[in-house]
Amino acid sequence: MCYLPGTCALLIFCGNLSRRKINPMSFPIVHSMVGYSVYRMGKSGNRSWKEAAFFAFAATAADIDYLPGILVGSPILFHQSITHSIAFAFVFGLAIAAAAKVFRKNSFLKSFLLSSAVYATHPLLDLFTSPVVSLLWPFHPVDLAQQFATFRSLPLCRDGVKDFACQLFLNFSCVQRFWREIFLLGSALTFFFFRAALRRLFASTKRRTILTDAPAPCAD
Repeated sequence: MCYLPGTCALLIFCGNLSRRKINPMSFPIVHSMVGYSVYRMGKSGNRSWKEAAFFAFAATAADIDYLPGILVGSPILFHQSITHSIAFAFVFGLAIAAAAKVFRKNSFLKSFLLSSAVYATHPLLDLFTSPVVSLLWPFHPVDLAQQFATFRSLPLCRDGVKDFACQLFLNFSCVQRFWREIFLLGSALTFFFFRAALRRLFASTKRRTILTDAPAPCAD
């Protein structure tokens, strides 16, 4: 079952790649589904919806580098920089593993490996759609000093967030991809919950049958 969201995500991803007239960059939905699938495969034992939601979000966390660009009115100015690197995935994994160890007494190594793997799915997917992903930073040169100087030299844009939202949701190709991904994700989740409901129903019926067929205790 853990392969279903990831399979849907890869189908969406390949569909975006096949549409050469449309920007193949995926919305966070694809990254979240792939990250969730990695979590399901890597997490043994009890799983919680809170953990699942966190790792689905963690798979999109690399796009935090949109924020400084949005603040100065140019969203992609600093995009796909160091946050889209394997090294940053390890940094993220270390931070999450340390927090999990302190607050939840989880295994540091397991938390580190799982968190790093989920985060790394984002730059690895982006690598197929963009040649400028700084995947091998710090071995791939990124002039952080120049980026910081550029950010400081530009005035803050009051309408940065609104303009970015308009670029996403008032652009036909973006809207088209968004609803296609929503449809496939909704289909996957519907199937998942329907299957889970059937399993609970069958398990409940089986327990009742066992209790009904159990022999009555003998009277003394």
